[in-house]
Amino acid sequence: MALEFQLKADPGLQQWLQEARKITTGNVELHAAMGQAIRDGGTLGGREIMGVTRHIQTVSGSYHKTARSLGASPTNYFEAAAKGIDLIASEHVAGLIFVNGGPFIARAYSASVILPGDGKQWLTIPAIAEAYGKRAGEFGDRLEFQPRGKNLGILTWRTGSRGVLKASVRKGPARAASATKARRPSTELTQQVPVVYWCVRKIEQPMDPARMPSTQDLLDLAALGVRRTIAAIAQQTAPLLS
Repeated sequence: MALEFQLKADPGLQQWLQEARKITTGNVELHAAMGQAIRDGGTLGGREIMGVTRHIQTVSGSYHKTARSLGASPTNYFEAAAKGIDLIASEHVAGLIFVNGGPFIARAYSASVILPGDGKQWLTIPAIAEAYGKRAGEFGDRLEFQPRGKNLGILTWRTGSRGVLKASVRKGPARAASATKARRPSTELTQQVPVVYWCVRKIEQPMDPARMPSTQDLLDLAALGVRRTIAAIAQQTAPLLS
């Protein structure tokens, strides 16, 4: 997924960029240092600032609520997003490429609406541990669809098709959080059947800035990269001036 967002340099970063460009012959090295600092973090003015990688790793545990509620093992999707971050550095661009987990990062800057893919009518949300991290198609003909309204349906076990799989049947009304949080929609079943997947027409996901470092932290890290470049050039030229 291609993901692009821009940061407008604050006065502090602008000042450091002006100083750096007095002694650099191009921007590639400077931009690489900025991207590396944003990705990996560092210490500025005695304050340790987490870079994007460590920030995502730190907050990832709070995004396993669905797996925990179902008794399932996390898919480690967010951890993969933290590891797959490459640098962009050219004369005109400094930035990061998120090889994995682009949708996770995008939610930090805007809300999103997930709709079924081409030719499909429903999105599936796992309702039991055995379904978590799997596509409904992986169960083949062992599932059957039952409509529960215009915008809600369920996939349940076809009679006699469960095989070795053990469904966690939850008795009574399903009172889980809303579908916008990728859990079972709040609705009462008209029949008590073991739901394997909830089927919905769309999932609305709110913006979640906590997925990424704050804008100020990103700007401070960019400035740190610039300062590192200036220090490295000064160290290289010092012997020539002595």
